[in-house]
Amino acid sequence: MKANIVLLLLLISITLVSANENSTKEFIDGEVLDTRCCYWPGDFLVFRDFNTFKVKDDITIESNDAEILPKFKSDKIEKVELNSCFVICGFCGCSKNDSNIHNLPIKLNEVFPNLYAYVVKYTKVKRLKHKNFKNLNKLEYLTIEMSLVSKINDDAFDDLTELKALSLIYNKIHNLSPRLLKNTLKLERINLQGNKITNITKEHFGHLTNLTYLELSINKIQNLDSDVFETLVNLVELKLYENQILSLPVGIFDNLAKLEIINLGGNQLTTLDDNIFEHNNELKKIWLSHNKISKLNIKVFENTRKALIINLQKNICIDHEFGYSTASKPLSQYDINKLKNDLKNKCS
Repeated sequence: MKANIVLLLLLISITLVSANENSTKEFIDGEVLDTRCCYWPGDFLVFRDFNTFKVKDDITIESNDAEILPKFKSDKIEKVELNSCFVICGFCGCSKNDSNIHNLPIKLNEVFPNLYAYVVKYTKVKRLKHKNFKNLNKLEYLTIEMSLVSKINDDAFDDLTELKALSLIYNKIHNLSPRLLKNTLKLERINLQGNKITNITKEHFGHLTNLTYLELSINKIQNLDSDVFETLVNLVELKLYENQILSLPVGIFDNLAKLEIINLGGNQLTTLDDNIFEHNNELKKIWLSHNKISKLNIKVFENTRKALIINLQKNICIDHEFGYSTASKPLSQYDINKLKNDLKNKCS
């Protein structure tokens, strides 16, 4: 008899615990939109007819294990939007200060098995974990912008094997794990602008040989190894403006034969090696403005015959507005001669 009573009490206890867990479980509400979407993951504009799930603007997500309401389950939803933006009289207003979103949902793959794009903006999310992206193996575009992300677990993106574009602009990221992107081999575009990153090495991006666009501007990078971009042979655009880069190692761009745009403005460069762009014959736009260049040889630009823009304004040896540009064709012989004379007279 006593044994039966104990068993009954145990069953009641389990039932109560279970009920309590279910009652405190956090579910996320939203709305389904059928729109032609203009999606912008780090300078990469995509127009596509998306079936979109948008989390309601006034939603609160406190739990680490919040899920989308099961009623929204659909294999037709391709995009999820999660932001604190609102529209008033046709104008869009966004502020993470007004956001009640502190965590990202989990089990997205179970609700939306064909998710293609995931956009998170203006939230108070501080940490990205593997469970936030678990089994999202069809995701191609991930944007987490204007938030408070400072920590990304090493395995957070392990399941994102189809990812092509990643934008994490304007967060609080200090350090990137060299293994963070180890499984994202199809990445073509990365934008990490506006963080607090101090160091990048070949181990971070060297295996991502499909990269065509890499944006690391407005960070705190001071030094770059000579091999940091060695394997990025398909890179077309490289943006490193507004860092604290003191010098560029010899040969750092030698393997970037397809490079067309490079922006090194707003750093601490004092000079450049004569052969720094020797192997970059496709360069069309070169920004070196707002550095501390006091010496520069015309040989730097000898192999950049396709250049449309060479911007050197606001340096030590050239402290006024100083740039050479054309709309759609290489610099004329007149511009080249003027560049030679200015460098000879001002920066030799």
